[in-house]
Amino acid sequence: PNTKFTHSQFNKRQEIQSSNLRFKFAAIHYACRSGHLDVVQVLLDHGANPNVMDVEDWNALYYAVNSGYYLTSSYFLSFAVENLSEQSS
Repeated sequence: PNTKFTHSQFNKRQEIQSSNLRFKFAAIHYACRSGHLDVVQVLLDHGANPNVMDVEDWNALYYAVNSGYYLTSSYFLSFAVENLSEQSS
């Protein structure tokens, strides 16, 4: 995977947070559903909302777990724990 290319594609917060309006499906949903760990890392590092829900009220973690991408799921959970720790400090 070409992470440098990915970083250049997601350099604006608006692009990271945008979603398909009909299904409320964000880039973080696509990345987790497809198991693209490198893209998930870039999105989260650039401010993607890890809690964004789609029209079915499913978040990105659900897609990673449901699709069997356990490394992506593990990273996603680690990111959440790390951010909770930083917020409570």
